[in-house]
Order: sequence, then structure tokens, then C-alpha cells
Amino acid sequence: MPQRVEGSIEIEAPVETVYGYWETLENLPNFMANVEEVTPTGPDTTHWRVKGPLGKTLEWEAQTTQKEHNSAIAWNSTQGDVGTSGQVRFLEAGQPERTRVEVQMNYADPPGGKLGEVASRAVANPKLQLEQDLRNLKQILEPFVRHRREVVTRRTIFELRSSVEDKLNRLPLRYFEERKVGDIIKRFNDNARIRHFLTG
Repeated sequence: MPQRVEGSIEIEAPVETVYGYWETLENLPNFMANVEEVTPTGPDTTHWRVKGPLGKTLEWEAQTTQKEHNSAIAWNSTQGDVGTSGQVRFLEAGQPERTRVEVQMNYADPPGGKLGEVASRAVANPKLQLEQDLRNLKQILEPFVRHRREVVTRRTIFELRSSVEDKLNRLPLRYFEERKVGDIIKRFNDNARIRHFLTG
């Protein structure tokens, strides 16, 4: 009988980052354990190779039926070993840097009765597999986003420090002669506090 599998997860990453990674369908084998390969065959069509039971490889053609930028992607198989369709939605989870991913997958009644049903199942427990796949996605994207933030922070600090040093070098000598040592030290301390704020 037909199956519907649903799962969701929240990821510490902006919606555009999560959507962009999933939209590139060739990335799916990176976090979907049973997906061996997704090959684009046209502007909105793909060929899928998936690990099946007893070492069998299952293959099918699919068409992207919905693509809403930073919002949703949907697909439907058109021919092959498995009849499947689904949708993934990308929602801002309360803050710009956090995304909720909601996935719904449908498996049609396969031909061949019970034997055909067993042969067409890519995994023994699609629900558990989907949950693990979503955790894999989280484990890929969150370190990537943290690293990117650290790079941006370091670049910002470097640019700020370079700007301050450049301005100090351009100041005439009388600027320092006319000010108390305490005032100059205060300026440096203010810069240090700004640097600490940027680095958290």
C-alpha cells in the first residue's frame, strides 16, 4: 500500500544556505545514505541511483515539479523501479540564521503485489532513514556556516585594525603632544572592546 513519510529538523544556518545546498541535487548523496547518485538530465529532470534491498540498485527518472526560491522544492518520479514524489520546505525558524526543513515523501503502490513492494523499497524503514538523512544534513551545514562566520569575523577585525592603524599613522605629531597619555590609552581600550564584541 502507498506510504507517506514525513520528517523535519532545525538547522543553525540561513534559509538561502540550506535551500541552495539542497537545490543542487548532486549534493543529495552527501547526506542521504541510500542515494548513490543524482544526475541532471535536463533543466528540470534527473536520473536517480539508490541502494535497494539485498544489494540491488534501484533507478528511476524524476522531474522537479516545484521550485520556489528559498522556500520549496518538489519532485515526482516519471519512470523506473520506484514510484515516488515529495516536497521539501525551507522556513525561517524564528531568526534569520536558523532554518526549519520539512520533508514529505510519498511511495506509490508498486506493481507486482507483495513481491514488487519488497523489491521497490529502497530502505527497510523510510521514516528512520529520513530522520538520519536530515541529521546528516545538519552535521554538514552547521560547521560550514560556523567556519564562514569565523572567516568573515576575522576579515572584519583585520579591516578594522588596518583602518585604525592607518588613521593613527596619518595623525600629525602634535595630535599626540596636545593630548594626555590617558586619553590616548582610552582610545586604544575602546578599540579593544570593539574587537572583543566582534569576536564574541
